[in-house]
Amino acid sequence: MEYQKIDTLFLRDEKNIIIPSMYTNPVFEELKDLKWETTEKIDGCLAWNTRIKMADGSVKLISEIQEGDIVLGYDTENNTGVHQVIVQKVTKRPADGTWIKIKVSHKGLGSSNSYGNIICTFDHKIWTTNRGYVEAYKLTKEDKILSIRRDNKLSPIQEQILVGKMLGDGSFECNTDAKTASIEFGHSNYEMTWWTLQGLQELAGNTHHRISGYKSDILVGRTKRSRQIYDTFISWFEKEEKQVPKDILLTPISLAFWYMDDGALLHSKNQEDRVRFATNGFDEESCSYLQRELKLRFNIDSTLADYKGNTICLNSENSEKLFLLVAPYVCSSYKYKLPIRYRDCVPYLPKSKENQYHTELVEQEVLEITKEEKSYVRWDLTTETHNFFTTTGLVHNTNMRVEIMPLLDDNFKCIDAHIEFKGRTDKAQIPDHLLKKMTELFNKERLIEVFNIYERPANITIFGEGYGMKIQKGGNYIKNDCGFILFDIRIEKWWLQRDTLEEIAKQLEIPIVPLIGYMTIPEACDYVKKGFKSTIAENKDYDAEGLVLKTRNGLLFRNGSRIITKIKTADFRKWDSAYGNTPNVVQKVNQHI
Repeated sequence: MEYQKIDTLFLRDEKNIIIPSMYTNPVFEELKDLKWETTEKIDGCLAWNTRIKMADGSVKLISEIQEGDIVLGYDTENNTGVHQVIVQKVTKRPADGTWIKIKVSHKGLGSSNSYGNIICTFDHKIWTTNRGYVEAYKLTKEDKILSIRRDNKLSPIQEQILVGKMLGDGSFECNTDAKTASIEFGHSNYEMTWWTLQGLQELAGNTHHRISGYKSDILVGRTKRSRQIYDTFISWFEKEEKQVPKDILLTPISLAFWYMDDGALLHSKNQEDRVRFATNGFDEESCSYLQRELKLRFNIDSTLADYKGNTICLNSENSEKLFLLVAPYVCSSYKYKLPIRYRDCVPYLPKSKENQYHTELVEQEVLEITKEEKSYVRWDLTTETHNFFTTTGLVHNTNMRVEIMPLLDDNFKCIDAHIEFKGRTDKAQIPDHLLKKMTELFNKERLIEVFNIYERPANITIFGEGYGMKIQKGGNYIKNDCGFILFDIRIEKWWLQRDTLEEIAKQLEIPIVPLIGYMTIPEACDYVKKGFKSTIAENKDYDAEGLVLKTRNGLLFRNGSRIITKIKTADFRKWDSAYGNTPNVVQKVNQHI
């Protein structure tokens, strides 16, 4: 199971600064005088002016990004960009150590600049296509870095297919705040779904099955969410319900996909074949835009009739003009919608994702790696895949968990156990050297012995943090190695208490997050506000990130999740910087966080 997201203690104002008098959950205020169990919060990083690629195609400075924002990440298994929510943002004061400037080519990115720079701490993880994640200081000119196009937009074939699907059976789903959208479509004829996805290339998303109202099995496909889809099709919903925009542009490909969805071939023995389009979902104004486009673009005349709603009708001569245009793009299982003379036509759409026009992700060369003399305020972000794109390359950000699953025989007796190492989410990518370290630390036989798996089989999850010099958390914690520090264990539905955690950590010979003490919430806030040094870092001058607060006996919210929160040192520094000398500060709650 994944670890629950830990919310910060206080609400934030419109400047994204905490409001120390207002809690994110009324339960915290109700329990503020309870003695909470407090442990040190453990979290090199990127410079404040690093430009981050957002999911909507825009660019923000890393220092401007907020928790909840959506950035573009990367699924290294499927070699594709994915939209990721920022689940945590960390800012730190300048620290002693080496900063690295990585000069990278900007070929094929739609940018006028011939190169770009990544400025990061020397140990920050950079994704390379030839070696996976590599620490910045270990990069060479032989490494290849992935960058994302600056002018990313729908390719001509993607836009034409989606216009056809929107005229037909496609449904539009959007997030107006993020200005991103996706289009979903489904067919009982599976080939049609796969044909559409093939044409969409890297814009193609996931598929799933659904039972229609007619009890038939539908294979549903969808696009990935993107700003480009939102920008292209939001004008179709100015009247709330889907309608055709005045500036609709039709092509043979968009006609083909519209025809496969909503077109019908009228075939009778004594008449030439004719076509009808079921446009009953559109008003007469929308139909007039389609008729005008058919005439101006393809010299196809049509009439509007009422066959259980608005229907665009073509006579035999104009239908023949349509068949000539769409036949090459009609998939095999939909050839029945073409006259017999066209059914031998071999359908065509580009297949190769690797050689497609204007790929979203482009491989770049490392041109130069130099030491940066300046010292920067350090920033980092945490996403579900533990990576995100700057405008120049893909970088890494490392929660860890160990899952122990007993294997039972037919008599429900435990005969073995399966051990699996995962990141914060199932999609998270784990650096190779950290995975190797985890394998060394967590011997299966020792885990079985410590948890008495054979006698008391149960699903167990050990939660902790991967940290150290070779992890993006930096060399302040461990100078010459990486490691794992325990912060929680769950056995089936039970969370273990601190004394049990300490005993298990001792048996497994792994460190546990330091217990700072038992404090009320006001006491914990005062403690963090004053600042304190990390109790675990080898660098004794390293400021602690803050505190994590849990109730001693594992109290739960009404939804069943644990009552747990965090207080960050950086939040109080930011408040002091903005309001420190201002009397009677009035802060307005940010309703968008």
